[in-house]
Amino acid sequence: MGNKSSQEDQQCLLNGNEGDDEIQPVFEELKLVLIGSQGVGKNSIGNAILRKKVFTSWRVRKHVDIKETRTVSRRQIHLTRTPSWKEDWNNPEKNKNDIFHCVMSIPFTKPHAVLLTLKVNSKLSELTISTLEKRLTAQLWDHTIVIFTHKKKLDDYTIEDYIIRQQLQPLIDKCGQRYFVIQKNYSQITDTIEELIAKKNIPGCFEPNNQKKDDNIKLSELKILVTRIKSKISSILTYKDNFKNAQNKALLDSKDKEIERLNTIVEEKEREIRRLQSRTQDRPDLSALRRITELEGELKEVKHENVTLKKENVTLKKENVTLKKENEELKEELQMHQHAGYPNKLFQDVKRKSMTKSTQIQLHDLSSKDSALNNWSETLLKILEMLKDYEVKKLKFFLNEVEEFTISIDSIDRVDLVNTIKNQWDKRRAVVKLRDLIKKIPRNDDKMIQLFTPFLEEIGETW
Repeated sequence: MGNKSSQEDQQCLLNGNEGDDEIQPVFEELKLVLIGSQGVGKNSIGNAILRKKVFTSWRVRKHVDIKETRTVSRRQIHLTRTPSWKEDWNNPEKNKNDIFHCVMSIPFTKPHAVLLTLKVNSKLSELTISTLEKRLTAQLWDHTIVIFTHKKKLDDYTIEDYIIRQQLQPLIDKCGQRYFVIQKNYSQITDTIEELIAKKNIPGCFEPNNQKKDDNIKLSELKILVTRIKSKISSILTYKDNFKNAQNKALLDSKDKEIERLNTIVEEKEREIRRLQSRTQDRPDLSALRRITELEGELKEVKHENVTLKKENVTLKKENVTLKKENEELKEELQMHQHAGYPNKLFQDVKRKSMTKSTQIQLHDLSSKDSALNNWSETLLKILEMLKDYEVKKLKFFLNEVEEFTISIDSIDRVDLVNTIKNQWDKRRAVVKLRDLIKKIPRNDDKMIQLFTPFLEEIGETW
């Protein structure tokens, strides 16, 4: 940033409309992330959204995320301004690494929208698009809004003409046609972003691991969204009544257009609600089916343990039969030697030999029952409870990157995560894999190591 025109635009964008706080927002909380290459105007957009000059050129020189939270027009906005990447046409590998670094926090932020900022007359390279998809998955585009800056450079072109001329239509299509141009004195930037978020086909926040939501969850989210949009329409009508005698006709006209756009979104969402309702009427509750699957997995594990115990019992019975035979033989031998006048020491030796064999069998039985792995499920829950929320998020992210781990687990709690890990891996495999991922978080403290130690020792591993 820093040039004169950018500073002028930025100052204009800081001003809000009179009476905005009287209008009910669709979202009480918004999580937004600004991304884009160097010099596109992220500072101006961030300041416009927050209606405060918080992003300046000197503050963003360090290559780190800058996060700000502020309440604007009855919404709590959490805005993350990521570092800029520099399009390097001569060094594709460096360009990839720069983009990776600039957007690395987005999977953990899980925003309602990723605001991709583009300067009019610039073009996003195929390398940049493919790099973003590789880092954030193609799901990124379901939550992306393109914001064009430097409107003056359009000259006499419309933004639609410009999109076609710059061959940006594929990108705009990827983003579900969610885009707009920043204009001078444009004070409704947050309302526009809110509308475009409401229009998304996928409700909720960006999930990087392509996790599909249950239809019942989608229905619930869509119904809440429709209710909130209708409340906003009602509050805009009230706002208009209060200003009906005002001379600002342009403002009232803009509110009429906003109501029209919001009604269109309501119609779209109500159609989707009806479609989902018809699809779920004859379908069993998926959450109940998941629980049945979990219980079947637990039953399978119990049956496996029972089979193992039965085999051990058969072995013990055979050893007991052998021991009884040996005891009988020893008794007979003892009686023979007593009749022959052998000293009492022989009797003690025979008795000790019998007791030693019996003790060995008892110890074998005890070791099979007191195996550390029998307590793995309980300890696994303790391990997860020791982790802080952001550490659990990291663990889930690492689990999703393990190729053999095929179950999506982003939205489940700690207890369900225990069951999922149990179903995915056997106990020995789970101990080793979880040890490696816990170390990667990193959590190498003594308490954590002590929880793992009995299980690692039993399977011949170390921390």
